[in-house]
Amino acid sequence: MMHTGIKKKLEQIEDIWRYYIWKHKFFHREIKFTIEVRSNYFADILFYFDDSLEILDSFSPSDNRTDHIRDMIAFLQMIYIQQDFIEESLVLFGCNVGKGDLKKDPNYSKNREIRNELIGHPIRRVTEGGKRKFVSSTIIPLDSFDPGMISYMRYSIKNDQYTSERLSYSIKEILSRHENFLIEHLDTIISKLKSILKKFKKRLCEIKKTTTSRASLQSLVTFLSHNFSSIFEENYLFSLKYIYEVERKKEEHPRYKNLIELFYSEVTVSLDATISAIKEELGEDNKTPTHITNPNHNKKQNKSLSKMISEENFEFHSGVLMKEYPNDKEILNEIQNMSENIENKLEYYCSYYYLCKLIEG
Repeated sequence: MMHTGIKKKLEQIEDIWRYYIWKHKFFHREIKFTIEVRSNYFADILFYFDDSLEILDSFSPSDNRTDHIRDMIAFLQMIYIQQDFIEESLVLFGCNVGKGDLKKDPNYSKNREIRNELIGHPIRRVTEGGKRKFVSSTIIPLDSFDPGMISYMRYSIKNDQYTSERLSYSIKEILSRHENFLIEHLDTIISKLKSILKKFKKRLCEIKKTTTSRASLQSLVTFLSHNFSSIFEENYLFSLKYIYEVERKKEEHPRYKNLIELFYSEVTVSLDATISAIKEELGEDNKTPTHITNPNHNKKQNKSLSKMISEENFEFHSGVLMKEYPNDKEILNEIQNMSENIENKLEYYCSYYYLCKLIEG
């Protein structure tokens, strides 16, 4: 039925949530990223939505009256839950569609009315003059039923007279209204998310200019902290603590300047990959490859050097390197610095990456 197309829309929203909104602080300023949202409850909504979609998509009316009543209640409640999920998502992403707007939508209001009359408020009262006044009640009749319909009796008071009426609704029509409701408002959410993605892409392009022009490290770090902070998690040497310490020591030895250059390079690669992925998400023409890898990954690696990225392999493989480069004082000096700083990750890896440059270019 409706499952495939709507599932794809949900998957698109989930991808944007997981890879952009949840990951980058830029989006936290663009949506209602409250304390509650930080609990990641929206991910729970997406999982629940997917499960309930399976239930609706596989719904088949029963010929047995008792089973039919049970299935009818589950069917209407699933629709009700999904309506609430949509309403919550519209608010979360600032789509400017409120409860009042939804009530004007017959694809929403009609189905909600049926559910409320049968499940939510089978006995309905209102308060008038400080007193609760009976309005209506509903009951599922005991006589014959049509498996393809949801039918019930409604009893109400009009002009001080009790009246009754039999109401019947086609399950196919209910499902069709709900499908139209989901498509319309999921498209609204996706449209809003894409507009934010475009703003994010523009901001990343601005950051890239900063890396290209080699602006001050402080300016770059500030820009990244507010917009692309995930870069600081890609390599623990790129944490703010280490980056600032390396900046202070950059004139002491080339190994520190090398790490700063590596940071600029990795930022550029990560920006290019993210911009490329956003273009693909937006359906824009994209001449840049979707999967961008660090150009250094294609260089031939020294086997012993590659093993030394793990401190536990240092003792053996450093000996191999020293035999390979017995007269290269600069390489021997970095190996010595690593040996003296096995427990100091900053020094160990600054020397390690400088060795990579010296040996592999």
